[in-house]
Amino acid sequence: MLEPRDWARAYPRLAFRASFKTETEDFQVEETLRFEPDAGDGEHWYVLVRSTGWNTQALARRIAAASGVSDRQVGYAGLKDKHAVTTQWFSVQLPVAGRDNPALWFEEIPESCLIRWTRHTGKLRIGAVSSNQFTLRLRQVSGAERVSVEERLQVLRDNGYPNYYGEQRFGWDGQTLRDACAWLQDTRGRKRRHRLQGIYLSCLRSWFFNRMLDAEIAAGRWLTPRHGQHFMKGDKGGVFCWQDEDPTVPSRVADGALHPALPLAVDANLPAPDGKTWDQNEVACLEQLRNFRLAEAYRATRVIPMDLDWSWSGDDLVLRFALPAGAYATGLLRELGSMEDVSRNVRHHWAKEQEHR
Repeated sequence: MLEPRDWARAYPRLAFRASFKTETEDFQVEETLRFEPDAGDGEHWYVLVRSTGWNTQALARRIAAASGVSDRQVGYAGLKDKHAVTTQWFSVQLPVAGRDNPALWFEEIPESCLIRWTRHTGKLRIGAVSSNQFTLRLRQVSGAERVSVEERLQVLRDNGYPNYYGEQRFGWDGQTLRDACAWLQDTRGRKRRHRLQGIYLSCLRSWFFNRMLDAEIAAGRWLTPRHGQHFMKGDKGGVFCWQDEDPTVPSRVADGALHPALPLAVDANLPAPDGKTWDQNEVACLEQLRNFRLAEAYRATRVIPMDLDWSWSGDDLVLRFALPAGAYATGLLRELGSMEDVSRNVRHHWAKEQEHR
């Protein structure tokens, strides 16, 4: 059974402590699509929505109900967390007669605001996000001197941080990861496609990526170019293997134009970190992944935040930055210091209440 881990950090720990997500407004995210929606006569409405306390899938279901269409006729480009103020696009296939005014839909959906709407020719699908703009408030900062905190932020702005998959990928206390492992090993129960198959496979591949990146950081070479290593151009560019004598690769990595890249797991041929072997549980998972004929893919090991800046408000630190799609803001926070995610305490309390009902 695979378990969540406290993955290695790229920089020495600061004596930094802060509360995170004390209020829903402390975590704000606004997405940007890879394209500009048409203002034409397509069969889909594209609606830009700002919401508070909604995760993407739950809000999509409410939009479907309010517009009079099925859940499958609503699309979105990326998943957003419930404990946040989010601004994101949804697509709704041409509504039934009498419900074709998007402004009317949101009269029925609390804590949501329609910002913009237009027509487009196709459904919005996962992967259409270009970047996400974050505004984060860290409350009651203590422990580290402000000058040390700002020096670390400058390092993160210039050099980036490890592109780990965030803990939310693995579920509350790693439950999604444990469920994925159990499902993968239940070969008889897997004969029919599970409704969460895509989520489980993504979760497992993410864990193996984190495992390999953790080893690279622990060995002190996560940004040291080596021949035979794969590199990614930019955050979502092409991938190549450094086989020739191109002398520019190290300087391009230092400048942030190239990032080292690691493969996502597809089978038991995935190279184990540091030339060692996978343990028994890891091998069992990798051997089962072979059955799904997963496509070969790579992920950059580093992400550099765009336009990172910060300000102080009393004892609170406010961060503003943008990240490419698929990168996690919590990865940046890990490299600052210790964060108390207050929303986790709320969820834990709620879960305990449910157990005793």
